[in-house]
Amino acid sequence: MDSFVYKWTNITLNKIYIGWHKGSETDGYISSSASEKFWNDFNNPLFEWSREILFRGSMKECQILESKLLCEVDIKSENVYNNRNNLMFNLDDEVRQKLSDAAVKRSQNPDYIKKLSDASRKLWQDPEHRKLISEKNSGKIHTEETKEKIRIARSKQVITKESRIKASEKLIGRPRPDSVKEAISLARKKDPVVICPYCEKKGKGGAMHRFHFNKCKKIK
Repeated sequence: MDSFVYKWTNITLNKIYIGWHKGSETDGYISSSASEKFWNDFNNPLFEWSREILFRGSMKECQILESKLLCEVDIKSENVYNNRNNLMFNLDDEVRQKLSDAAVKRSQNPDYIKKLSDASRKLWQDPEHRKLISEKNSGKIHTEETKEKIRIARSKQVITKESRIKASEKLIGRPRPDSVKEAISLARKKDPVVICPYCEKKGKGGAMHRFHFNKCKKIK
């Protein structure tokens, strides 16, 4: 299952858009709609939107289901943003280029970027969504190529003081699972014993570095 069928609903205006996408539900994708009306409304801060995942399956299955769902609604209705059933026509080079140009233009729009960010943040605030992603990735083994890509991406990350504070605040009061506690305990047991050169205190772990060595009270 590498694709999904989704439905965007403009709750404020009671209008819908149905589409399919090959990729992850959390990759920031919104829509490939060429409708200016859809994008104008989507970027309007006065309108409230919701996204529903209707089906998950192969790309072909999703294409067929999207077409079937669009056949069941009145595309010409004011309550539907779709202006065509994609399986009912063939895209020529001119239409493909227009779609490509529109996508590039959207990706450079600050309002569009912010909308993507806000939608992703709202999605991750849903406990059910986080649980679904966790269960989906449980037991998943990355290839060496994927691991290398992750390593390179993380090496370019800039962790600011503000981001550290935010991460810390989110963890305050959050109970740790027993499996995490056990992993931390095992990791700490492997820490070497160190000796503070100023007070000769012996110990291991972060506490020694927080209160001894160049922070030791015995430093004159």
